[in-house]
Amino acid sequence: MQKLYSKIRLVIVALLCCPASGFASEKLPDCVDESFHNCFGNALFENGDKYTGNFQNGKANGYGFAVFSNGDTYAGDWKDWVFQGKGTLKYANGEEYKGQFFDGMRHGDGTLFFTNGDELSGSWHKDNPPEKTN
Repeated sequence: MQKLYSKIRLVIVALLCCPASGFASEKLPDCVDESFHNCFGNALFENGDKYTGNFQNGKANGYGFAVFSNGDTYAGDWKDWVFQGKGTLKYANGEEYKGQFFDGMRHGDGTLFFTNGDELSGSWHKDNPPEKTN
């Protein structure tokens, strides 16, 4: 039950903060059908994944928020259904990555926040964490 409340809070926070983050700034019309052509809307997939955000040419492009069936969430920039640009990926296990994505991978400057309070910051490369320096 606690996980459900956490997800509901995440969705509410995302919806409240999205105008400042990019949803409202693009001024796209609401999607009126499932063609998702240059509009703002919602998509629900058979596996339980949910996406709310900007669409271009039938794909998630621009800013969007997703809740995945495994419990992970992502809020940030998309390109053709792939994480691309700045975003926050919250894992179902409680860990969270904030930073740059490229081609769906953590790539560029970012920080991984662990549930025990530790952090790993630096330049990620194709999902590989930054090298630790002493």
